[in-house]
Amino acid sequence: MKILTIILFILLSGFSYTQCNVQASICEPGTAGPFNFIPTGGAYAGGSFANAGCATGAGGNHSYGFITLYITQSGPLNLLINGSANNGFIDVAIFNIPPGEDPCVAIQNGANAIGCGFAQNAGGCIQFGNIFGCNSQFPAPNVVAGQQIMIIAQNWSNPGSNNFTLDLGPPPGAQTGPPDPTIINAGPFCESLGSVQLQAVSAGGTWVGPGVSATGLFNPSTAGVGIHTITYNIGVAPCDAQSTTQIEVLPDATLNLMVINETCDGECDGSIDAGVIGANYTWSPGGQTTQVITGLCPGTYEVTVEINGCTSTGSGTINPGGIINIGQIGHN
Repeated sequence: MKILTIILFILLSGFSYTQCNVQASICEPGTAGPFNFIPTGGAYAGGSFANAGCATGAGGNHSYGFITLYITQSGPLNLLINGSANNGFIDVAIFNIPPGEDPCVAIQNGANAIGCGFAQNAGGCIQFGNIFGCNSQFPAPNVVAGQQIMIIAQNWSNPGSNNFTLDLGPPPGAQTGPPDPTIINAGPFCESLGSVQLQAVSAGGTWVGPGVSATGLFNPSTAGVGIHTITYNIGVAPCDAQSTTQIEVLPDATLNLMVINETCDGECDGSIDAGVIGANYTWSPGGQTTQVITGLCPGTYEVTVEINGCTSTGSGTINPGGIINIGQIGHN
């Protein structure tokens, strides 16, 4: 039986509320590992395993492996998780990761669980499907191309196994590959817009560039007006992926309202100039759509100006007496 070589990389993540370890990817034929079980303080005992719908992770040795896989071929997920000791118990839970959601967040939701099981004897292994020789067998969940999943493996025994390997069955079962780093939701953004979360097809990577945090929170005003190169990295070589995009930050319309008051009481001959050329204008009250509005009686008039998809708001007050006033300006 031809077994695909699996290269997995387990990195320690900074999510203190989950103590979650990611990422891992399958790229080439063979057997992956061995990989150490990492102590996580028991954060998942009765947590994610219970969410998966089975009585696993409830005690024993609180050492875990967190593995994310990117599915490239649909089919049953035939997996063997094999511990380094043949006299211990291993528990496994499998979760679907919704598009754009961080794996360490997705595994907190029991609705995302697609399979789980626990070693039925102290053989030190567990399998999903029936193509391997492990006595502890559970149904292989069906997965589809483009899906991201996370596998949580626990060394339940103490001491039991201190590391494990992972084998993936051959086609026509499900197959995996590198993550998809394609960036989505990449602007353009207006300068005054608040921070926006950038997204990639495969979540959980690191972002680099002007105005963006490592987790992908992009602040247009911090980046500044112009075109900025943003890079997204996910995975670990040789099973890593990278994508780069250009994000444009557009300037907001700069209002400079010029107010000319009514000349005499009752004349209603005041005017306001928005001070922005070539934009779209909406005045209230009155509904006028020109840069300059005239024939105004005393009162306050608001304007929304849109240019290149970015808007600014301002208001000016008409008073009798012919005094020139500067209006109040705002952005949205």
